[in-house]
Amino acid sequence: MKRKILNFFLTIFVLSYIIFEELIWERIAEPFIGYLRRLKILKKIEYWIEKVDARVILIIFLILFVKVELLGVYAGMLFVQGKMVAGLMLYLTKIPIAAFTFWLFGVSKTKLLKFRWFATLYNYIMKVIDRIKHSNTYMTIKEIVQKIKIYIKENLFSKKGFLLKKIAFLYKKFKG
Repeated sequence: MKRKILNFFLTIFVLSYIIFEELIWERIAEPFIGYLRRLKILKKIEYWIEKVDARVILIIFLILFVKVELLGVYAGMLFVQGKMVAGLMLYLTKIPIAAFTFWLFGVSKTKLLKFRWFATLYNYIMKVIDRIKHSNTYMTIKEIVQKIKIYIKENLFSKKGFLLKKIAFLYKKFKG
């Protein structure tokens, strides 16, 4: 019984992680980080980061990171309270800040990892993520999610999919 409960919560956690990774990170955050990298002003900030003391970068990173995580927790609380639109809007406003924070980490990673406690925490988190990504639960859920994505792509959004046919039908009906 204890094992079933643990597997249930592990499945929920892994599913949440995959949804975050697939929808938020790959579709929104990574493109936003790519956009940030192309901005001229950030080139100036990168130059500044190279010159400034590591402790200043650490403080800035930690402030941004904590704020982003608190926004995520608050957005989750709004979701649980049934305030879906408010939770979604708050979560969406968090994404650019999170993307900037991850960009900052990427640019200043060498400086941040000089702090032993930070490097230990970072390595621990990376091991946990690696363990999750190599678990049977993760691989099974990832496989199911891939099948669902293929099904949706083929049956809803392809030229032969019923969703596009329905939209075309409704468009012609309302237009005529």
